[in-house]
Amino acid sequence: MPGLPLYQQQRQNDAKSRQIIHRHVWKTYENQIFPQEWRNLPEVPSKAEICPSSRTTADIDDINNAQDRNPVGYQSDSLYDPNLPHNIVEGPWPSKEAYLAAHHQILREDAIAPLRRAVAEFKKCPSLVDDSEICVYKDTAIVIGRGLDILNQNPPSIELFWGDSEDAVIDNVDKYVMVEAREGYFEASRHVLVAMQKMMTEKFELQNHIVHLDRKIKAPRYLEDQPFRDLSCLEQEDVLSAVHDADRYINVNVLRDFPKDMQCGMDNSQMAACERMLTSRVAIIQGPPGTGKTFTSVSNLKVMIQNWHPGDPPIVVGETLMKNGLITECQYKSLHASSNWDGAGSSNDIAEWLTEDQIMPVPETAPFNLGLEVEHADIEEEEVENIENEFKTDAVDEATEVEEEDKDGLVGDLLLFTRKSLLSAVEPRTLLIEEAAETLEGNVIGGLMDSIQHLILVGDHQQLQANCTVRALELAPYNMNISMFERLVNNSMGYVMLNIQRRMIQDVRKLLCRDPNPFYDELRDHSSVLDRVHNRPPVPGMGGRDIYFFSHGWQDAMNAESSRYNLQEAQFIARFFLYLCQNGVDGRKISVLTVILQWSKGHFASPAKQNS
Repeated sequence: MPGLPLYQQQRQNDAKSRQIIHRHVWKTYENQIFPQEWRNLPEVPSKAEICPSSRTTADIDDINNAQDRNPVGYQSDSLYDPNLPHNIVEGPWPSKEAYLAAHHQILREDAIAPLRRAVAEFKKCPSLVDDSEICVYKDTAIVIGRGLDILNQNPPSIELFWGDSEDAVIDNVDKYVMVEAREGYFEASRHVLVAMQKMMTEKFELQNHIVHLDRKIKAPRYLEDQPFRDLSCLEQEDVLSAVHDADRYINVNVLRDFPKDMQCGMDNSQMAACERMLTSRVAIIQGPPGTGKTFTSVSNLKVMIQNWHPGDPPIVVGETLMKNGLITECQYKSLHASSNWDGAGSSNDIAEWLTEDQIMPVPETAPFNLGLEVEHADIEEEEVENIENEFKTDAVDEATEVEEEDKDGLVGDLLLFTRKSLLSAVEPRTLLIEEAAETLEGNVIGGLMDSIQHLILVGDHQQLQANCTVRALELAPYNMNISMFERLVNNSMGYVMLNIQRRMIQDVRKLLCRDPNPFYDELRDHSSVLDRVHNRPPVPGMGGRDIYFFSHGWQDAMNAESSRYNLQEAQFIARFFLYLCQNGVDGRKISVLTVILQWSKGHFASPAKQNS
């Protein structure tokens, strides 16, 4: 809104923010019946989803091993949803609707299937007790609107929610059984699923690239409007003091004149990645081990912060960036503080992130009333404490202030935090995701709110992939292990690979680049790892040998919990560990990697103790 006085711009921004928060709080986008059934699904699973009437429990014998026996035949198992769409990972999607529908339904199935399975197992065997996959809580009473202290009671008392209010059955006298699935955590997917439903009412600015695979990627709109950026924060201080033209990078047209030879400590591939991250609407950066993914991301964020101006959307960052000077110590501490966030007048930690004009009053969300007496003060106190904990472990997503007034007996100011409204209201324009190749595509979709113009994905699809609770959903035709990062790379979307590694000695790096099928074609060594005298000296006792493969025929054994272990192998490694220590290696600098938890817990410690 150029030309308007600052206070008028702020007033218009506040009004727009209120409208966005109102849509989130009251969920106005849900107030109709949609032709697509998945858009009508409730936020909380319905009875029909947990206990489908069309399926019986008679055919679920040996269900614990069904996926392992035939993971591709997932839909043939009567316990699971037989109508799941397929996830297209080769070529474009036919439409935004098809894309969102498939990811919503598969991700919802991954979140609900463990619950459905746990209930089916209990109905099959009501005498079931806790096992490795299911927890059973018997004689659980229902108490509505009590404080958090009831959760510590034995048996615990809980609050219940129904996807369909017609399923609601409450009897304060009856005793109930609560069945918990140890696998998965529905709440982790709940808000992502809601976000995907809401995206059908939004413009989804990046869909040409993400959905239709348009490879002609332009700059973000906000950068096209103003391409001049201050890049001086990238240059090293000792270089700045030595050059005559210290201001040469203060006003750079990054779309036309991005510097190629800055003395900033970055190698050429890191500079190319930084340029891509700053100037492309969808920027994909592949970082093999030790190539400086985080360093490059931090450099990019430094530029964003250097060019932030009042009125721009805030930049939300994670705790590791405090070490790099991108957030203050007070902001970092606010994410871990234990103070009570009880509203205006108190010493609250969100003040480190927000100014007074960024906290606005919004209407209190009306509770769903089943006609029972509700103790309002206890509910509000519990909500505040729940949300406080949620904020400190997840992030700041919404700040709302309820002004001092009497509402059903509640008097006072409350500072409330929920998940998404604040971020939507301040209209962020850039989303940067590290380890994007390990992130489910649905989780990335959930972060692409209406205002996002710029997506930066940093990761390495040659290392770990995304994973699901239901292993079969990672395989074709659902392909949930293929992240958005990997899908776009595999479909020839442009990306930059960081190619100078600073971690591995040369012989180890060569293992990743062996023909005929190298993990990385162009990975090279930084001079620091070639220094075998000071930076990477040989391991004492190894006779100059850096890599050694040892194969044996010792048979594995299995304990009562069906966990495998190999005592001879453990003894061998324990004695080798001691041998290295005897030759002068600090034991704290030796790592033993094993995929078998029991091996590392007991069978390694026992022979090590005997030999010590």
